[in-house]
Amino acid sequence: MPTLPNAPENITPKKFFTEWLPGQLTPFKDLIKQFGGDLKACMSFKVEGDQGGEWTTALEAGDVKVESGIKDSAIVTLIIAQKDFLDVVTGKRKMNLQPPGGGGAPKPEDIPKQIKNMVDTLSGVEGMFQFRVEDPGNDFVVTVKFKGPIKKEPDTIVSIDRADVDAMAKGELNPQAAFMGGKIRITGDMGLLMQMAPLMMQ
Repeated sequence: MPTLPNAPENITPKKFFTEWLPGQLTPFKDLIKQFGGDLKACMSFKVEGDQGGEWTTALEAGDVKVESGIKDSAIVTLIIAQKDFLDVVTGKRKMNLQPPGGGGAPKPEDIPKQIKNMVDTLSGVEGMFQFRVEDPGNDFVVTVKFKGPIKKEPDTIVSIDRADVDAMAKGELNPQAAFMGGKIRITGDMGLLMQMAPLMMQ
Protein backbone atom coordinates (compact mmCIF):
# COMPACT_ATOMS: atom_id res chain seq x y z
CA MET A 1 0.00 0.00 0.00
CA PRO A 2 1.36 3.45 -0.84
CA THR A 3 2.50 5.53 2.11
CA LEU A 4 2.77 9.28 2.42
CA PRO A 5 6.18 10.91 2.92
CA ASN A 6 6.67 13.45 5.68
CA ALA A 7 5.30 16.88 4.88
CA PRO A 8 7.72 19.86 4.73
CA GLU A 9 8.64 21.27 8.14
CA ASN A 10 7.35 24.78 7.33
CA ILE A 11 3.91 23.62 6.20
CA THR A 12 0.68 24.99 7.68
CA PRO A 13 -2.47 22.91 8.25
CA LYS A 14 -4.24 24.77 5.43
CA LYS A 15 -1.44 24.13 2.94
CA PHE A 16 -1.26 20.51 4.07
CA PHE A 17 -4.91 19.86 3.23
CA THR A 18 -5.42 22.18 0.25
CA GLU A 19 -2.09 21.81 -1.58
CA TRP A 20 0.26 19.13 -0.27
CA LEU A 21 -2.13 16.26 0.51
CA PRO A 22 -4.06 16.31 -2.80
CA GLY A 23 -0.77 16.06 -4.65
CA GLN A 24 0.22 12.98 -2.64
CA LEU A 25 -3.01 11.02 -3.14
CA THR A 26 -2.55 9.85 -6.73
CA PRO A 27 -1.24 6.35 -5.77
CA PHE A 28 -4.24 5.88 -3.46
CA LYS A 29 -6.65 6.94 -6.20
CA ASP A 30 -5.17 4.42 -8.62
CA LEU A 31 -5.33 1.68 -5.97
CA ILE A 32 -8.95 2.39 -5.04
CA LYS A 33 -10.07 2.57 -8.67
CA GLN A 34 -8.37 -0.77 -9.36
CA PHE A 35 -9.63 -2.75 -6.38
CA GLY A 36 -12.53 -0.89 -4.78
CA GLY A 37 -14.20 1.71 -6.95
CA ASP A 38 -17.52 1.33 -5.10
CA LEU A 39 -16.13 2.31 -1.68
CA LYS A 40 -17.58 5.42 -0.05
CA ALA A 41 -16.39 7.02 3.20
CA CYS A 42 -15.14 10.30 4.60
CA MET A 43 -13.07 11.43 7.57
CA SER A 44 -13.02 14.94 9.04
CA PHE A 45 -10.27 16.86 10.83
CA LYS A 46 -10.52 19.78 13.24
CA VAL A 47 -7.09 21.33 13.81
CA GLU A 48 -7.12 23.78 16.72
CA GLY A 49 -4.73 26.74 16.72
CA ASP A 50 -4.09 30.15 15.17
CA GLN A 51 -3.56 28.53 11.75
CA GLY A 52 -5.99 25.69 12.25
CA GLY A 53 -9.25 24.89 10.50
CA GLU A 54 -11.60 22.10 9.46
CA TRP A 55 -11.22 19.74 6.52
CA THR A 56 -12.63 16.43 5.25
CA THR A 57 -11.03 13.71 3.13
CA ALA A 58 -13.74 11.99 1.08
CA LEU A 59 -13.54 8.69 -0.79
CA GLU A 60 -16.26 8.10 -3.39
CA ALA A 61 -16.56 6.46 -6.81
CA GLY A 62 -12.89 5.52 -6.86
CA ASP A 63 -11.73 9.07 -6.18
CA VAL A 64 -10.23 10.74 -3.10
CA LYS A 65 -10.97 14.42 -2.51
CA VAL A 66 -10.09 16.97 0.15
CA GLU A 67 -12.85 19.44 1.03
CA SER A 68 -13.21 22.30 3.51
CA GLY A 69 -15.32 21.87 6.64
CA ILE A 70 -16.54 18.99 8.79
CA LYS A 71 -19.18 16.64 7.36
CA ASP A 72 -21.93 15.03 9.42
CA SER A 73 -21.46 11.91 7.29
CA ALA A 74 -17.82 11.47 8.40
CA ILE A 75 -17.23 8.09 10.05
CA VAL A 76 -14.82 9.83 12.43
CA THR A 77 -13.71 13.38 13.17
CA LEU A 78 -10.22 13.86 14.60
CA ILE A 79 -9.76 16.88 16.87
CA ILE A 80 -6.13 17.78 17.47
CA ALA A 81 -3.99 20.75 18.48
CA GLN A 82 -2.08 22.44 15.67
CA LYS A 83 1.33 21.62 17.17
CA ASP A 84 0.52 17.94 17.63
CA PHE A 85 -0.90 17.72 14.10
CA LEU A 86 2.17 19.33 12.52
CA ASP A 87 4.54 17.20 14.60
CA VAL A 88 2.84 14.06 13.22
CA VAL A 89 2.59 15.04 9.54
CA THR A 90 6.18 16.34 9.40
CA GLY A 91 7.55 13.23 11.11
CA LYS A 92 8.75 14.98 14.27
CA ARG A 93 6.50 12.69 16.31
CA LYS A 94 6.38 9.05 15.31
CA MET A 95 3.06 7.32 15.93
CA ASN A 96 3.95 3.85 14.68
CA LEU A 97 2.07 1.58 17.05
CA GLN A 98 1.55 -1.91 15.68
CA PRO A 99 -1.95 -3.40 15.90
CA PRO A 100 -2.54 -6.38 18.20
CA GLY A 101 -1.39 -9.56 16.52
CA GLY A 102 1.18 -7.78 14.36
CA GLY A 103 1.24 -8.94 10.79
CA GLY A 104 2.80 -7.49 7.68
CA ALA A 105 1.47 -4.98 5.22
CA PRO A 106 -1.84 -6.01 3.62
CA LYS A 107 -2.04 -7.04 -0.02
CA PRO A 108 -3.38 -4.26 -2.27
CA GLU A 109 -6.44 -6.33 -3.20
CA ASP A 110 -7.28 -6.74 0.52
CA ILE A 111 -7.22 -3.02 1.33
CA PRO A 112 -10.74 -2.16 0.05
CA LYS A 113 -12.22 -4.97 2.17
CA GLN A 114 -10.35 -3.71 5.23
CA ILE A 115 -11.59 -0.17 4.59
CA LYS A 116 -15.17 -1.43 4.21
CA ASN A 117 -14.92 -3.43 7.45
CA MET A 118 -13.60 -0.35 9.25
CA VAL A 119 -16.39 1.84 7.86
CA ASP A 120 -19.07 -0.73 8.79
CA THR A 121 -17.73 -0.99 12.36
CA LEU A 122 -17.18 2.71 12.99
CA SER A 123 -20.53 3.69 11.48
CA GLY A 124 -22.22 1.99 14.43
CA VAL A 125 -20.12 3.73 17.11
CA GLU A 126 -21.47 6.81 18.89
CA GLY A 127 -19.54 9.07 21.27
CA MET A 128 -16.11 10.66 21.73
CA PHE A 129 -12.89 9.29 23.13
CA GLN A 130 -9.54 10.92 23.77
CA PHE A 131 -6.13 9.31 23.38
CA ARG A 132 -3.36 10.83 25.48
CA VAL A 133 0.35 10.05 25.26
CA GLU A 134 1.78 11.47 28.47
CA ASP A 135 5.28 12.88 28.12
CA PRO A 136 6.36 15.54 30.67
CA GLY A 137 6.22 18.91 28.93
CA ASN A 138 5.27 17.36 25.59
CA ASP A 139 1.95 15.53 25.93
CA PHE A 140 0.26 14.38 22.73
CA VAL A 141 -3.55 14.49 22.68
CA VAL A 142 -6.02 13.55 19.95
CA THR A 143 -9.80 13.36 20.38
CA VAL A 144 -11.86 11.08 18.14
CA LYS A 145 -15.54 11.83 17.57
CA PHE A 146 -17.83 9.21 16.08
CA LYS A 147 -21.56 9.77 15.51
CA GLY A 148 -23.16 12.58 17.47
CA PRO A 149 -22.17 16.17 18.30
CA ILE A 150 -18.75 17.46 19.35
CA LYS A 151 -18.84 17.65 23.15
CA LYS A 152 -16.86 19.73 25.61
CA GLU A 153 -15.49 16.57 27.25
CA PRO A 154 -14.86 13.08 25.81
CA ASP A 155 -16.84 10.07 27.01
CA THR A 156 -13.71 7.97 27.42
CA ILE A 157 -10.03 8.82 27.96
CA VAL A 158 -7.21 6.38 27.17
CA SER A 159 -3.82 7.39 28.61
CA ILE A 160 -0.38 5.87 28.21
CA ASP A 161 3.16 7.03 28.96
CA ARG A 162 5.46 7.92 26.05
CA ALA A 163 8.01 5.29 27.09
CA ASP A 164 5.36 2.57 26.95
CA VAL A 165 4.19 3.72 23.51
CA ASP A 166 7.78 3.45 22.27
CA ALA A 167 8.13 -0.01 23.83
CA MET A 168 4.97 -1.25 22.09
CA ALA A 169 6.11 0.23 18.78
CA LYS A 170 9.38 -1.72 19.10
CA GLY A 171 7.54 -4.93 20.02
CA GLU A 172 9.06 -4.89 23.51
CA LEU A 173 5.69 -4.48 25.26
CA ASN A 174 2.56 -6.45 24.46
CA PRO A 175 -0.59 -4.24 24.38
CA GLN A 176 -2.61 -6.77 26.36
CA ALA A 177 0.13 -7.01 28.99
CA ALA A 178 0.33 -3.21 29.10
CA PHE A 179 -3.40 -3.00 29.77
CA MET A 180 -3.41 -5.72 32.41
CA GLY A 181 -0.40 -4.12 34.08
CA GLY A 182 -2.08 -0.72 34.32
CA LYS A 183 0.19 0.94 31.76
CA ILE A 184 -2.83 1.69 29.56
CA ARG A 185 -5.23 3.67 31.72
CA ILE A 186 -8.91 4.03 30.82
CA THR A 187 -11.36 6.40 32.47
CA GLY A 188 -14.98 7.06 31.58
CA ASP A 189 -17.31 4.94 29.47
CA MET A 190 -15.84 1.50 28.80
CA GLY A 191 -18.86 0.77 26.61
CA LEU A 192 -17.49 3.09 23.93
CA LEU A 193 -14.36 0.98 23.59
CA MET A 194 -16.48 -2.18 23.53
CA GLN A 195 -18.29 -0.79 20.48
CA MET A 196 -14.93 -0.72 18.72
CA ALA A 197 -13.97 -4.27 19.75
CA PRO A 198 -14.79 -5.86 16.35
CA LEU A 199 -12.33 -3.50 14.66
CA MET A 200 -9.60 -4.12 17.24
CA MET A 201 -9.89 -7.88 16.76
CA GLN A 202 -9.40 -7.77 12.97
